[in-house]
Amino acid sequence: MDKFEIGIVTSNGIWFEGKIYSCSLALRQQWYKHAEYIGGWPVSVRRLENDRVEVILQDSTTVVCIRVDHIPVDQVTLNSYYVEFQRLAALRKQLQAEKDTDTGGNLHSDKPTNN
Repeated sequence: MDKFEIGIVTSNGIWFEGKIYSCSLALRQQWYKHAEYIGGWPVSVRRLENDRVEVILQDSTTVVCIRVDHIPVDQVTLNSYYVEFQRLAALRKQLQAEKDTDTGGNLHSDKPTNN
């Protein structure tokens, strides 16, 4: 098993040995957006097979990331994905707010109340 080495979270992804990797956790937690604003930071990375790496997180858990820099995507397509992602995130937030308003913040509103 390979040892852990140092990669860098950048605004473009997780840079390791001249390649870029990504994973759903990094996208959900907006690592790349944070790196754009505050600068990159180091992460421990271990090389796996099939264009994958394992990243160790601060809580000592690991996440597997895949190589993404070899997937050709033109800037127009990339921008449209970003716009759609932002639209869906806003819609999700709106729906959650409506749900919270409808339930009065009570997550168990489907249970009968004793009035």
